[in-house]
Amino acid sequence: MTNATTVLAEPRTSARLQMLQGAAWGLFAISIWSGWMVFTRLDLHGSGLTVYDITAISFSTAAILLFPVLLRQGAFARTVGMTGTALMVAGAGAPYVLVSAAGLLFAPAAQAGALIPGVMPLFATILSVLFLAESIARNRLIGLTLIPVGIVMIIGSSILFPEGQRWIGQLLFLAASPLWASYTVTLRRSGVKPLHGAAIVAFWSACLFMPFTFWL
Repeated sequence: MTNATTVLAEPRTSARLQMLQGAAWGLFAISIWSGWMVFTRLDLHGSGLTVYDITAISFSTAAILLFPVLLRQGAFARTVGMTGTALMVAGAGAPYVLVSAAGLLFAPAAQAGALIPGVMPLFATILSVLFLAESIARNRLIGLTLIPVGIVMIIGSSILFPEGQRWIGQLLFLAASPLWASYTVTLRRSGVKPLHGAAIVAFWSACLFMPFTFWL
């Protein structure tokens, strides 16, 4: 009886450990997001850098640093093909950075932090249900239904009673959120390791965007 209980308890402990690890990595990712948003807004309003400059710096540097990973593991996410690779690049690459950084020209970083990663779980869940056939637990569904309420509370007054151009930034943040969600879902579906996924995104973003930057 004791041995059977121990065997049953081990998977539960393992599942809890995985959940804690996932939560820790999620908090770490949010800290990177929030730092990027704050310093990007500072750069845009204080250093004279443009949205194009920030995008070029981000992906040229990342592409160089991660190029050895690309050489070992390839420039495509083979399990999801060219379409999946394109979704990953659009979701976390140059298009995402252009949209979210452009939003920081008009709205504060605090709202970017609330709207981009805050709304992303809603879009990620919708995509996961549609393409990964995932089920939604009841407690998770309750939390997801509160996200639209938060959106209305943050941007409702700006849309109904616009003052200045803050509403433009808020809409750009909302547009950036499903982009990142598509990257998250596609990466999970592909089974590609995170470092390889980052290398793919950085490489193709640099290849597609740097010629445009030099042209400018």
